[in-house]
Amino acid sequence: MSISEHISKQFNAELKVVRLRVLQMGGLVEEQIEKAIEALATSNID
Repeated sequence: MSISEHISKQFNAELKVVRLRVLQMGGLVEEQIEKAIEALATSNID
């Protein structure tokens, strides 16, 4: 395996990790938005 292949595979693996983390953060944002909308709809500020 050449050094460029190694770097490319490592980069792709790290990119997958970043993608998964961004998707997880997006899921957390969705949950927070749902909770905020529910709180506004029920006048519950907790």
